Amino acid sequence: MTRLILTTDYIYCRSDADDSPDLFLHFGHYFGDHLQRLVYGPPPTSVELDDCFDVRSEQRHQERGSHWLDFLPSKRLDRFEVRGIGLAQLCTCFETVELWIGPTANDQLELIWLLDYLKRRRAIPSHLFLRGADPLGGRSTDELAAMDAPRIAIASEHVDLASKAWQAYRSPTPQAWCDLLREDLSGLPRLRDAVLRLLVELPAPGTGLGSTEMGLLELIYPDPPQRLSVILNTLVYFNGYYRHTIFNDWETALLAEPLAFGPEPAITALDPELQTVPLGNLRRRQEIHRENRPRLTEFGEAVLLGNADFSEHNPIHRWWGGTELTNAHLWRWDPVANVLIEP
Repeated sequence: MTRLILTTDYIYCRSDADDSPDLFLHFGHYFGDHLQRLVYGPPPTSVELDDCFDVRSEQRHQERGSHWLDFLPSKRLDRFEVRGIGLAQLCTCFETVELWIGPTANDQLELIWLLDYLKRRRAIPSHLFLRGADPLGGRSTDELAAMDAPRIAIASEHVDLASKAWQAYRSPTPQAWCDLLREDLSGLPRLRDAVLRLLVELPAPGTGLGSTEMGLLELIYPDPPQRLSVILNTLVYFNGYYRHTIFNDWETALLAEPLAFGPEPAITALDPELQTVPLGNLRRRQEIHRENRPRLTEFGEAVLLGNADFSEHNPIHRWWGGTELTNAHLWRWDPVANVLIEP
């Protein structure tokens, strides 16, 4: 029996999955040529997401990346005759649909969005299963297809929980997301961890910075100064001894810039050209990351030690889910007491 396997792991876009008896598809939405992740920036609107995952339309999907299947192998899509199909319609074409979802916070956000989307479209398959998948790179497609990882049969209570969590993440304050910690989240086994990992990215009391921003200060502090590219890779990929970050290297680099270019910078020796280089010019940005060796200012050291609050000396403006964080609207999370602090 052919399965539709929807996964958050892009490994399934590799060519050897084209010959699998199952249809492996990565689901994600794009901003131009770049995958737009849900952990960074304001969440896309329901209209934007619905358009991306709807049946292809000449009017709405003229630009490459505007349809969810644009970057998936055409050979695979043609073999299953699904080119241009909408996600909801695709799920109704298969008797069995499995969701292979990774462990990261972004993966869990993709999961709760997907279940909410299928619920709104009345397209929940009769046999829908969830498999928790650790990073799967390095295995052949045959090995992946034969995996017998435990799977959860998705029922209405799982879908309702996902919808509630997705609406909480998109809310204009983090209160509803924090309130999830008082609920039984065991139906979606990795959701509780994602809730906590996102909360620690809110500004902390005393420093005004989230976990990843503090992690940057920690890695920049030691001598000798390291290239920014090395610091980013350490924080994102080799962080066993450091703070965990939910962001990728590109997102983490964007978090570093406000630390360097405010009225009272915490970081010095970062090229101000980063303020004018277009976000899409990844090549130039990466060159600057390899060239720069940032250091902490005296103020940055005080923030790192908890003796100064970054937000009291610098403008704050970033998004945490649907919450727009500013100096006047600065929700904080106390990671020691596990308490949400209102502005």
